[in-house]
Amino acid sequence: MGTKLNYFLIILLLTFKSLVTHASTADYSVVVWNIEKAKSSLWPNLMTEISKNIDFALIQEAVDTESTLRVFDFSFNDYRFYESWSNHKQATGLLIASNLKPKNTYVFKSPINEPLANTPKLIAAETFQIEGKDLLIINIHAINFRRTKHFKAHIKTVSNLIDNHVGPVIFAGDFNTWKASRKAFLNEFMSSKNLSEAKFIRSEFLELDHVYFRGIHLKNIEQLNVNGSDHFPIRFSFDFL
Repeated sequence: MGTKLNYFLIILLLTFKSLVTHASTADYSVVVWNIEKAKSSLWPNLMTEISKNIDFALIQEAVDTESTLRVFDFSFNDYRFYESWSNHKQATGLLIASNLKPKNTYVFKSPINEPLANTPKLIAAETFQIEGKDLLIINIHAINFRRTKHFKAHIKTVSNLIDNHVGPVIFAGDFNTWKASRKAFLNEFMSSKNLSEAKFIRSEFLELDHVYFRGIHLKNIEQLNVNGSDHFPIRFSFDFL
């Protein structure tokens, strides 16, 4: 009787350990893409295909047209559109799509507008409760046609949010780092927040889109060489430490 009981307890313990291990090592997938206001006729099918088995989408230059939002409504359980500019036809801005509803949402406008168009750029952030973790996801389309000091000011708007957040962080999007001084500052800023840059093979001339992270294990990352925009999407997967 004692031997059978011990055997049963061992099996029960191993089963429990397996379940706990599996629960804490689930993979989550993210796609980051500046979709150039969904101008390309190729974009809807590409986005739908890319979104298969994706948990989060961080989109820059999103538009709020019915045809565009339908793609995210089909592919994800939820999405939030953050407007930076609008006219009588459509609005443009950032979009975060996910299969979970966020706990909190935040929006940070650039302190100065773009010239000519006189429109701000945005940073949108959301937190999610996953596996007992408080995950902060930040999506950015950084100020572009302004001086480096204005770029720095825009990035710094999210500084306190990152400093006060206890938990994993993903900060990704179109940082518009077309100038060496911008990238140098960005690296310094991210390092001060204990955020690491995800490295991957690129094929574009200008490296504008980046992924930074902390508190997660980056499992893989790749640039997808598709023709649905003037930017290539980035896809990566992670689990929690």
